Amino acid sequence: MSAVSPRSLPVIFLLIALAVVVAAFAVRNLHRGRSVRAGVAVVLASVLLLSAVGVSLNRTIYHKSSWATVAKNILLPPAAGTGTGEPIPFAPRSPLWEGKPDPRYTVKYAPITPAHVKNPRGEFYTITFTGPESGIRLETTVWLPKAWRAMKELAVIEILPGYPGAPPAIPHQINVDGVMTSAINAGRIAPTMVVIPHVNADKAEPDALDLPGRPKIGSWVARDIPAMVLANFPASTDPAKWTLAGMSAGGYNAPAIAAYTPDTFGNAMSFSGTDLPNLGGLKHLTPELQAKYSVSELVRRAPDLNVWAFATGSDPLSAEAVAGLAAVAPGRTGSTYLVYSLGEFHKWAIWGKHFPQAVDWLGKTLAGEKVSRTALPGFVANTYRNVPRNMWPIYAVVGLVVLAGVGLLAWRFRARRPGTVLGRMKGHAPANVSDRERAGQTQVQHSGSRSARAGVILDVVAVTVAIVGLTLVWMVLANLQLDLVRSPQNLGRLWDGLKIFETVHRVG
Repeated sequence: MSAVSPRSLPVIFLLIALAVVVAAFAVRNLHRGRSVRAGVAVVLASVLLLSAVGVSLNRTIYHKSSWATVAKNILLPPAAGTGTGEPIPFAPRSPLWEGKPDPRYTVKYAPITPAHVKNPRGEFYTITFTGPESGIRLETTVWLPKAWRAMKELAVIEILPGYPGAPPAIPHQINVDGVMTSAINAGRIAPTMVVIPHVNADKAEPDALDLPGRPKIGSWVARDIPAMVLANFPASTDPAKWTLAGMSAGGYNAPAIAAYTPDTFGNAMSFSGTDLPNLGGLKHLTPELQAKYSVSELVRRAPDLNVWAFATGSDPLSAEAVAGLAAVAPGRTGSTYLVYSLGEFHKWAIWGKHFPQAVDWLGKTLAGEKVSRTALPGFVANTYRNVPRNMWPIYAVVGLVVLAGVGLLAWRFRARRPGTVLGRMKGHAPANVSDRERAGQTQVQHSGSRSARAGVILDVVAVTVAIVGLTLVWMVLANLQLDLVRSPQNLGRLWDGLKIFETVHRVG
């Protein structure tokens, strides 16, 4: 990661330092009675502080990998999903599944070392090809254990990113090489390869399933990628050895696609996924049709699918998803293993922490064990369905801070205005002031140094409160778009997201 990327620690410190410098400039101009300059500096300092908050959040959830991406999303915001109607059926799977050749999927692959992955014990490759079924041309990263060429019947984990997603960062964020190598060497899982495809085929939100008029992401994930793997690597043709996993938006897509294509995937793993579709064209369906394509309903209709799902208490949509899976588990033959953590956040560091647990579960599942857990200790029913949005307490606090900042600034502007006592103390006395008055002012200036220092402190307080208040206003406006916090109880999500020193959990 570059030292100046939109998720680096030096950039956060630089933005905070610049905000402090600009705030000092605001105090200086306020002290001299220059209200316009001071006001402009307050606005600029708040923007710098908000930028530091944004980089800090990006550091934990990895939404933007470059400043070019940031600029593009600001100037050309991603469009919402535009697909309409229900999903269309997938084409039959490739003859490769029956051991027959399919030259359409023979590709070239090149060795790589992903960013921040040092001395990998396995091997990474990158592949760019056009899927014959989907027509999509995107890049895919593949990880294989050492000496994979001498192996047969490799199990496969296909991992889907979130949205907007950064697939090249996934090997580092969840430590694919370390976790998989350790698990394979310790015998906790059979030899397994990992495939990480890109899924953003255009500027709109990706769809989980194939929708009319949209890129066929479902076919790309469930038809083209598996066929490409079978044509070029010693992978198993048994769907029971294939797993579709995903984080965030991918946490909905993975179990939804896996349940939709039991001829390809026997297992699914969801990290902080939702139950109802909340991206792409499916979110535009009627509530009844959305329920039809909820993860819980799709999994219920795929009784043999083995499912591992993780949710956190600070992420009500993922909590809703595991609650739905728990409700349909009793009527299914496949295993359902649910992990619920009340105090954790929606970010890569948490998914990296729990990835080894998911791999251990998968290892037992691949070995034929049925490992289920549907109890949710400490579960809080904080789903979107039964907890209404309640931002008014937060709005009230922000409003009070803003009013305090505006009031303090107005008071200090008035106090520093030429012609006032403090203004004359700073040498701004009007020209018609008599010599006696000037002498009196000089005496006041010498005897009132303590009051002058108190005035400077009040200027600092006024500027600080104004900057904080304006920054909170920017954050509230941003939250209306990001929907990160829905009530005072969700503020823990923001706090967790600002833990800038947290690092990815490392295993192996």
